[in-house]
Amino acid sequence: MRKSLELAGDGDDLDLIHDVEQVFGTWVQEADWENVRTVGDIEAALLRNMQGQDLKQDRCMTAMAFYDLRRNLGATIDAPMSESKLRPETPLSTLNRKPSQIASSLKAKAALSARFHAGIFGNIASLCTLLSIPVFFLGLLFDLPHLKIAAIGMFGSSFFLSWIDRGSFGPLKTIGDLAREIAGQNFAHYAARGGRFTRDDVWKRLQTIAADVAGFSADDIARDTLVLHAKA
Repeated sequence: MRKSLELAGDGDDLDLIHDVEQVFGTWVQEADWENVRTVGDIEAALLRNMQGQDLKQDRCMTAMAFYDLRRNLGATIDAPMSESKLRPETPLSTLNRKPSQIASSLKAKAALSARFHAGIFGNIASLCTLLSIPVFFLGLLFDLPHLKIAAIGMFGSSFFLSWIDRGSFGPLKTIGDLAREIAGQNFAHYAARGGRFTRDDVWKRLQTIAADVAGFSADDIARDTLVLHAKA
């Protein structure tokens, strides 16, 4: 297990705060954030603010997300499929739209957030951005104009590659997998509509958020994992 998320507290922790608030709504108050030291502290703050709410809920979040997906994706599957034939076990490969297009459709038609993995072009764009920085400084250091021009070209290319990237479903294989992910990313949305959840559901989603921000595996994050890098 990781001892900390290795966030420096120089603004990188704001990404964690933003993602938690986006997924769980306004359940974490500013006073709670001031007392946060570990990932478990964030969970405790969430549970305090959600106390008793799950007892009033009786609808499965994943099922709710599935029906939202079916209504919005019925027209995006290959013939002779139809909305009524879209099932949890339906492979995502039958969809004729890319992840980025699906995300845009869900946001426009159902006010749902859908964040997917970067595709091939997105990964190349990230690599270009990372390489452009040292190449540019080498050009400055040794006064090599061609290196500076190459770095600027790489940096500019990264924007174009990011724009044409259509994303990737990553480990998701079926509509059911996608429904579970959408339900998790839109936790507050479905809870407000009567979706039920448990403490374990909150913890697993929080693990996923922290893992995405820190770049670790969710399984490496425990409740006693520090949010900020532990000082020697």
